[in-house]
Amino acid sequence: MKSSNQIENEIKEDLKTVSKIKINQWKNKAMNNPDYFDTAVKIGLTNQKPYCWRCAWIISKVTMENKSMVKPYIPEIINNLDNFKYDSQIGGFLKTLSICNAIEEDQMGILADYCIKIIYNTQRPSHNKYYAIQILLGIAKKYPELSREFSLVIEENLPFFTKPYLRKYGKGVLAQLR
Repeated sequence: MKSSNQIENEIKEDLKTVSKIKINQWKNKAMNNPDYFDTAVKIGLTNQKPYCWRCAWIISKVTMENKSMVKPYIPEIINNLDNFKYDSQIGGFLKTLSICNAIEEDQMGILADYCIKIIYNTQRPSHNKYYAIQILLGIAKKYPELSREFSLVIEENLPFFTKPYLRKYGKGVLAQLR
């Protein structure tokens, strides 16, 4: 059995170069080895570039296929959101959170506030805003009383969305929230 340092070194070696094929290989490795996945999450929560954002990609890919694997890590991911420095890391974890739908009630407020900050931050890329809007929509489905507030956030920021797909998505979400 490998030590956590050996697994961390293996992951860092794996993540030195990137391609779609490699990302799929990492995802499969993580899905078949809980220690690899656990270590990928731990690295993803750090600010070790480029490893943290590449691990965030792995985690989001695993979540797309097996939501239950990431569920135990959700509170830790949410508690670390404000510590993330890189847009790809933020995007990977927001994508994961938008997919998993297993957010504890006591963390919904933290997550909603973070997503609202992402939407208002003009420096954040469109894909981060897209996942933030997805998360807010999911929260609003559970708590319809928040729909009006989330609608105002999206509506206020819609003119500042730089990508046509994000403006279209924002308008579609507004229609769902109303």
